[in-house]
Amino acid sequence: MIRINLLPFRAARKKENIRQTVSIFLLLLVLVLIGLGWYHVVLSREINKLKEEIEFTKTEVTKYNKIAAEVEEIKKKLAVLNKRLDVINQLDANRDSAFKMLDMLANSIIEKRMWLTGFETTEPKPAAKAAPKKTAAKDDKKPEEKKEKPPVTAKIEGIALDEKTISDFMEKLKSGKLFTDVDQQIKVEQKGFKQDKTKPDVYLKGFTMRCTIAPPKPVQKEPDKDKKDKADKSKADKK
Repeated sequence: MIRINLLPFRAARKKENIRQTVSIFLLLLVLVLIGLGWYHVVLSREINKLKEEIEFTKTEVTKYNKIAAEVEEIKKKLAVLNKRLDVINQLDANRDSAFKMLDMLANSIIEKRMWLTGFETTEPKPAAKAAPKKTAAKDDKKPEEKKEKPPVTAKIEGIALDEKTISDFMEKLKSGKLFTDVDQQIKVEQKGFKQDKTKPDVYLKGFTMRCTIAPPKPVQKEPDKDKKDKADKSKADKK
């Protein structure tokens, strides 16, 4: 019987299998490294792109922050100008009111029967603001209601020949609608004035009355001419 020694063949085959396994492993390792390198390149590009976008966004934010600061500054200046305009309008209204008030007083005087000896106006002191109450919910803030300005009171002093003259003076003040509550607080007393020894003393009626002055009407701002022209032009274009 012939015997064949297969050990060298098996050893060679085993070496070949090992070599193929190592080759496949090395090939897979190379492919993995290539894949990782490609993925690294892609990620690097994305990172650089995001960095550029972040820098651009920061630049834009800085630019818009400057614009926002300028807008806030303009708003503050506009608020100051609006306050000044309100003060000017209020001064104009008060000036007209003072002129009308003095004119009303002059026209209400009964000539040769009464004379004014004093006139004084008193503005009420502003009430102290109460501390705001703290609430748990911050979203329930309500706009502050504008309180009406308290009226100005006037004190009128004078002398008249008789009480009827004082009554006529009060009726004239009422008819002008500038002075209100004329007959609420009035004090009349007799005053004597000494003359020469050859003439008897003269007794007149001295009076002091307190009344309320109607507040001046707010000055209405006229619309801007340019805005009015633009509005008319837009209406004409629509037609």
